[in-house]
Amino acid sequence: MSERERFEDLPILGDLRDVLSARMREADAVAPRPQRRRGWAIAGLRRAPLALAVAVALAVVAVGLLALHHRSPAGGHGSPPATPAPTPTPAPPPSPMAGYVNRAEKETIARDHACASATNRGQTIDHGAPPQAMLSELGVLRRPPLAADPTNKVLYSIGWDKGAGVYVNYIRRARTIYGRSYWLVPEARVTPFAPIPDRCYREQRAALARDLRHVSPRVRRQALQALVDDQTARRTQAGHRAGLCFIEIGLHVRPHPGAVGFGCAGAPTPADPMQGGSLTATPGGGAISSGVVPDGVVRVTERFAASADAPARTLSSDVVNNVYVIRIPPHTSPFMAQAHLQMSDGRVVTISSGPSQVKAVGGGG
Repeated sequence: MSERERFEDLPILGDLRDVLSARMREADAVAPRPQRRRGWAIAGLRRAPLALAVAVALAVVAVGLLALHHRSPAGGHGSPPATPAPTPTPAPPPSPMAGYVNRAEKETIARDHACASATNRGQTIDHGAPPQAMLSELGVLRRPPLAADPTNKVLYSIGWDKGAGVYVNYIRRARTIYGRSYWLVPEARVTPFAPIPDRCYREQRAALARDLRHVSPRVRRQALQALVDDQTARRTQAGHRAGLCFIEIGLHVRPHPGAVGFGCAGAPTPADPMQGGSLTATPGGGAISSGVVPDGVVRVTERFAASADAPARTLSSDVVNNVYVIRIPPHTSPFMAQAHLQMSDGRVVTISSGPSQVKAVGGGG
């Protein structure tokens, strides 16, 4: 089993963090937009605060960049899916506020080398057990693994992020459906960011204050708020540790099976039962929505509102080994309006795509 390259080999992430922070702050100032579909592989945690959204976006992008840097194994197991990915929209240049923040951080690191962004320094492979809180919510991890299928070799050829603490004895294939196998990989550290000393945050604020001595009060306020957002995101990156990597491997990828979706986030809990998921394209214009839910959820139903070129749809999936997989036909709205989680005791937990809280209705007490 190989390890992926170290995080310091990817200097682009410093600039990328600036871009993401700027875009999140700018988006926060405009009118509310339709919420993106949740996703470990595509969107991050649902209904999360601004800083957490930036943190998770960075974590997912870091995972993707690390995967790109990892050399594909011989034989083509790392081949891309047959359906080409859409061309991403170019990101705007970092805002001036992000530039101030980046400069203050660089000045701090120059004075105090311990403040440099550090990668995970723990072990990459962990032969122990995941946290009890994770095991208690995910029965698939407590049960024996399924028999091997053609995607086993693909999974183990991908490689692990250095220092991730992969609980190798608890890796599980949850199910295979629609020509894809869905894998859960529990990790002690799902982001590549290790903590920096608390003094570094104070030093960054002092450096920024020095740099802002000759700017207007308005710019000073904006730059200081940008630093607060950035530091909150960094703390979250370092503190949001144990979780799951959710890997979708397509049997249809030619010439060999290959990864279709890949992302990491915290494990689902009763308080946040649909914390993450994946949305990947299928040939012909459709998609597959999948994700992990805690024990007790037996069926997931997603409702899509009608749009100018798409009818309203209600689509469902039984939950098998904590994983649901919903096939979405072409001409469906890209935004989910609601999800309903049927519980084993008869209750229905409803999750709206807006800011409303998770609420449970129905019988079963």
